[in-house]
Amino acid sequence: MGEPLAEVAREAEGSADMPRVLALVPAGGRPHRRTSAAVRRRRLLFGVTALIVVGLAFPVGGTVRPTVGGPSLAGAIGKVYTVQPGDTLWSIAARIDPAADPRPLVSRMAAETGSDTVYPGERLTIP
Repeated sequence: MGEPLAEVAREAEGSADMPRVLALVPAGGRPHRRTSAAVRRRRLLFGVTALIVVGLAFPVGGTVRPTVGGPSLAGAIGKVYTVQPGDTLWSIAARIDPAADPRPLVSRMAAETGSDTVYPGERLTIP
């Protein structure tokens, strides 16, 4: 069995074994090598990784909005704000002045409320 299958096929040409030998040899003349399981796993892992990278490259919601959602609080200093579901002191401070550092305002609001946590329906006076 040391001979390549293409040579065996040429030798068997015209004999009764020809159909059986030709079934072993692909049309290109070279025998087909089976891909190992490790190579198939690596190819699958590469494909899944590529799909994840491509998927992360596109925003899910369409366009990206640079502002934080919720009601506008510009100029709200000294006013009373009712906390909405999903609000935090940080998000409220960021909406009041998006261009400024929210940490000082968060500190003042936390000192006023006595806690870092706010609850929906709670009324805050914006310092």
